[in-house]
Amino acid sequence: MIRFEPGPDRWKLGFKEAVLGNFEFLRKYGFRLARAEVTFVRYEMPWYSFKRRFYANVYHSRGGYELGFETGPCDNDRQMVNLPWILRWAGYAEADKYFGEKTALCTHTKEGVQALVPKMAELVREYAEPFLRRDPDAYASLNGMVEEANAAFQARMDRLWEARHAARPAWQAKDYARVVALYEPLVDDLTEGEKAKLAEAKKQLEARTTTAAKPNHGNE
Repeated sequence: MIRFEPGPDRWKLGFKEAVLGNFEFLRKYGFRLARAEVTFVRYEMPWYSFKRRFYANVYHSRGGYELGFETGPCDNDRQMVNLPWILRWAGYAEADKYFGEKTALCTHTKEGVQALVPKMAELVREYAEPFLRRDPDAYASLNGMVEEANAAFQARMDRLWEARHAARPAWQAKDYARVVALYEPLVDDLTEGEKAKLAEAKKQLEARTTTAAKPNHGNE
């Protein structure tokens, strides 16, 4: 298993201190500090507090410097929910900014950590409240949303695989219309090389159309 250890200077970013200072509100939902490390802070419910224990993790990823929040029941990791999905579930207008590699909660500087940890705490406080209260309906609803999204993604990947499989012989046969028909509906998922082939196929089709449209006067 690959493990990323935080660099020796990560403590200088002040992540742990920023989390402890901004996530104190978790106490009112029954969470107590369980671990506090340079890039990872975990809150849990005392074993005697509730029939089912929950946790809340706040982290600064060691490889990509992404700030994140996740929560769920201690006895079922599959029910874990994270901040981007919570925001999407809650209908937050800018939720998509917190998905993917260019998340709005990514920083490798002390100034960024000090600015973004409070922002993340604000988002959690405002939109994650049903999950902090351990609302089973909220968990069921969000997990259903994630399952639907995963199913849709898998279906899209299946269509992409089929398109790639069919596009190779079409490209070799210079069947540019077929290449366009296969690739164009999936353009957002294509590699740069496939996009280049799609552009070239369109160019070839346009050239053929232009040639066919030119009047042929012949020998008058």
